[in-house]
Amino acid sequence: MRTSLREIRTLEQYILGVSSVDEQLLMEAKMQLDPSLTHKIHCQKSAYQLVHDYGRGKLREEIRKVEFELFETPQHKGFRNRILNFFKR
Repeated sequence: MRTSLREIRTLEQYILGVSSVDEQLLMEAKMQLDPSLTHKIHCQKSAYQLVHDYGRGKLREEIRKVEFELFETPQHKGFRNRILNFFKR
């Protein structure tokens, strides 16, 4: 495996907390010696957050499409009425 891929895997394990205690301590010591490592960890966390946010946005889009299909189209009028009646009780 290439060095950069190993580094990414190591950073990922540290970020996700799946590395051993020894590996976590070693990573923290390396961060003290190499400030660029802290920056790399920050960038990788930011990338994970962007992917997470993008996924949430796509899921919301999909839910809105299903909601529209079920509550706005004529062929699902019976379903819509049953749901609305359920909440009227």
